[in-house]
Amino acid sequence: MNTVEITKMSLVEKLQAMDAIWDSLIHDNLDIKSPEWHGDILSARKKKIEEGKAEFCSIEELGNYYWDSLLSDIESLVIFAGIHPKKFGYYRMLSKRFPYAVIMTPAVILPRLSLY
Repeated sequence: MNTVEITKMSLVEKLQAMDAIWDSLIHDNLDIKSPEWHGDILSARKKKIEEGKAEFCSIEELGNYYWDSLLSDIESLVIFAGIHPKKFGYYRMLSKRFPYAVIMTPAVILPRLSLY
């Protein structure tokens, strides 16, 4: 598949292709080495901590961000109902920000479409 073929795809087809690619990467068990610049970033962050210049968020702030992200992902499933692949009878979407998947049954998604 090339860029020309991708530009001819509908939004639904593009999202389905992205989900299929992510799903295949999960099962490939690739041994991917971190790039060198990851080490540079970690060193810079460690230095900030040692110098007392690092800023951290509280557990409550992190929890709020996590919750907001989860709700956003669920809303996306509702808005784009039916385009995500089904896994074991449920629509599934991989999270954009955290390592989890959001799943819903068609019975939960389809009645809510009238809200939009």
